[in-house]
Amino acid sequence: MNFDSEITIHNQWRSRIAEFIKAPDGSINVADLGSDRVCDLGRWLYGEGAKWSSSPEYAALRFEHARFHQAAARVVATRQRGERVFEQIALGAGSEFADSLAAIERAIAKVRLRLTNNAEAVGAKR
Repeated sequence: MNFDSEITIHNQWRSRIAEFIKAPDGSINVADLGSDRVCDLGRWLYGEGAKWSSSPEYAALRFEHARFHQAAARVVATRQRGERVFEQIALGAGSEFADSLAAIERAIAKVRLRLTNNAEAVGAKR
């Protein structure tokens, strides 16, 4: 899993959603965006990464990742309904979107550390 790439990809949602807020063109599927299983990180969390599911780091990442996708989908769905959405409020500092995105980054750092420590422990046992 390339966690750095996943951080970048999830950060790119901010600009995609900001553009959608300005011109809602139907280019974002709310159901897919709202699912934490569709992107590469989600597939890893529910696939190969699930072997770490007993660790608190994994649980935190899974929770924050789901929270992010739900927050992002709520913003898009609100705009799709024709309601006015203010970008700074919906995506800016202090928003559920921004908070969950920052939480994903922190959780990824902890998962990466856990995986690195486990890999080193396995190597030391050999």
